[in-house]
Amino acid sequence: VVEASEGIIACGQVKDHADGSRELASLAVAEGWRGRGLARVIIEHLQRQSGPPLWLTCREGLVPLYTRFGFREVTDTRDLSPYFRRLMRLARVILRIVRPEEGLAVMLWPESCTNREDWPVSG
Repeated sequence: VVEASEGIIACGQVKDHADGSRELASLAVAEGWRGRGLARVIIEHLQRQSGPPLWLTCREGLVPLYTRFGFREVTDTRDLSPYFRRLMRLARVILRIVRPEEGLAVMLWPESCTNREDWPVSG
């Protein structure tokens, strides 16, 4: 949680799932505070605190953001943890109804990506 005089301005968490997977989740930055590096600070803190592997779900348009932190999109459902396999099946049904123009991506920060120098560099 990041706070300022007006209250909470950014947050994020790591959630543990029953199948043993852990998820970077609930990342949000108040609109007036975006573009100042708060998401970066939270993501890097949670990565240091939790270590890999770490999963996340995001809108497809946010894939380049998370790629900068070493996350890789997982497109083959056979490579997903059981929790994320179930989530993707449900999300596809819901998104077809609610937001057919917007896709959902599942990403993984793998164990092989612990050294920041090894992370892919993106815009």
